[in-house]
Amino acid sequence: MITVSVSLLLTAAGVAQIAGPAAATEAAQSGPGPLGAANIPITFKSQAGWIYDGRIEIPAEGRRRPWAVMLLGGGMGTDIDWQLPAILSISGQATYDGATLAKALLDEGFVVMRWQAIRRDDPKYAKDSLMMDAPSLEQCFEHARLALAAFRAKKVVSDDHIFLLGHSLGGRRAGMLLEENPKLPGVVMMAGAHLFPSNVQAAKQIIHDAADEFQKADTDGDGLLSADEFERVKQGMSAGAQAVDWDRDGRINIHEMTIHSLKAQPEKWRKKDAAARDKYGHLWTADVIAEHKTPTLMVVGSLDERWLVDLYLTALRLEQAGHPDFEFEVYENLGHQLAKEVAGDVTHPKHGVIADGRAGPIEQRVVRRMVDWIKARAERLKARRGSDTIRPSGTKNTN
Repeated sequence: MITVSVSLLLTAAGVAQIAGPAAATEAAQSGPGPLGAANIPITFKSQAGWIYDGRIEIPAEGRRRPWAVMLLGGGMGTDIDWQLPAILSISGQATYDGATLAKALLDEGFVVMRWQAIRRDDPKYAKDSLMMDAPSLEQCFEHARLALAAFRAKKVVSDDHIFLLGHSLGGRRAGMLLEENPKLPGVVMMAGAHLFPSNVQAAKQIIHDAADEFQKADTDGDGLLSADEFERVKQGMSAGAQAVDWDRDGRINIHEMTIHSLKAQPEKWRKKDAAARDKYGHLWTADVIAEHKTPTLMVVGSLDERWLVDLYLTALRLEQAGHPDFEFEVYENLGHQLAKEVAGDVTHPKHGVIADGRAGPIEQRVVRRMVDWIKARAERLKARRGSDTIRPSGTKNTN
């Protein structure tokens, strides 16, 4: 199934992308702690000698599924709860989106694996809770690989029963894991970053132009184009270009129109010198998903202008590759955290201006959408493969 749906929510005006939790984690405010009925600690050591800690959270036995979800936070590293500190929060209270996702997944019976991507005994973090000794992107790839290996070593679920859910650059790391582990059952890209190479500014211009054309063509102002309205716009586009009515409602919404416009003008946004692999030797995430036909859900906020480009182009890449099972959803007036945003400089007494806006916690409807998608894919795979066996955790509750 291929869909593009539009979720509407009127909020404050959008702001530029706020620095992610990785850039501003506040250790002084402790998160919710372990959430499972049982919790298995894991540890791994990088080539640089850095030690990272995490845990596998096990749901109650009565609701436990033989499936797991590995959470990959954004930036160059997040704390285990994806904490957004109080100074960057709309409410003035720290938010913990990773914990929110973990709890929702546990409530549906999924095992959850997540880890503290700030290394143990980080000297910068110990002195200042807004600082960390950030690894390189190549080291981040290594850490994700080590985290998955540490998870699998505990034999809690079968190796091919692990879904990936990545936020921002966590989506890029999920792509690397899929490239190396093509039998993984599915991936959720939450505002995934650096998924597909493009001339970003040219793509943004096409997107802006499409919005203008959409507004002119939407003569009745209902936010959708009828067949007649769309045909009038289409006449000014490249010959042979077709609309992508992915939600099959017989009309075109703004995001379908935008993807159509990008599809019609590849010579403008396509990078002519783009290599098939990045400088670390990995295929681009969009190409990995297209090649392996991995079931995929992509969600992004309409205010997240930079990474909305990547998600649009990834959706187009998958559509053109004939991918049979991906969904793409844009949430209106939400930002990079899939949360509400409020504009205004955020000034820290020590560091000065650290952001140009504040964000709220992740919207519950987005959480529900992602969890329901994973649940549906797990049930579909169970029906296809037959009954599954739950592996005993063999551990005591460490709460």
